[in-house]
Amino acid sequence: MAHHNTDLWRAAGPVDGAFWGLWNAGGAWLSQHLWEHDLYNGDKKYLASVYDVLKGPALF
Repeated sequence: MAHHNTDLWRAAGPVDGAFWGLWNAGGAWLSQHLWEHDLYNGDKKYLASVYDVLKGPALF
């Protein structure tokens, strides 16, 4: 897990506040490049290898 709040020294950490400290769609956003890779090449073996990563955010 990596929080979206980073600083000059590349440290990532949670921020304090329910309105700006939570990002419910973060998992989907972070796994989007996996989906785009599959759309580009259509490799079923690759899709099978990342299926669990894509399934988690989709179910959430």
